[in-house]
Amino acid sequence: MVNWKAVLVGAVAFIVLTIVLSLAHPVLGFVGGILGGLIAAWVAKSKSVTDGLVVGLLAGLIGGLVEGIILGVLFAAVGGALGLGGFGTALGVVAVVAAAIAGLVLGLIGGVIGSFLVKKK
Repeated sequence: MVNWKAVLVGAVAFIVLTIVLSLAHPVLGFVGGILGGLIAAWVAKSKSVTDGLVVGLLAGLIGGLVEGIILGVLFAAVGGALGLGGFGTALGVVAVVAAAIAGLVLGLIGGVIGSFLVKKK
């Protein structure tokens, strides 16, 4: 059974931490993704690696999709303002897919790490 409260908390943490850390330095945005999955596993009190993996994966997927949609809208708006036609929209779609995949992987890594931290307690 998936703990959806933990997934939601992890997804919000993913989004906020990724945005804030990306403003500090672009590479640190990846750390925000991992921390979002870790927080999801921590809130879920995942006793097994599989539980942490699933909760972190879902938190990362949701967080990545939300961030991807934000980026996609920005790319489409900028592309339209610059008169690039459908190129901005195509770039926006690529941003959504890439952010979802990156979020999924980073959340998965964080969820596994979080499940190991919960097991030690």
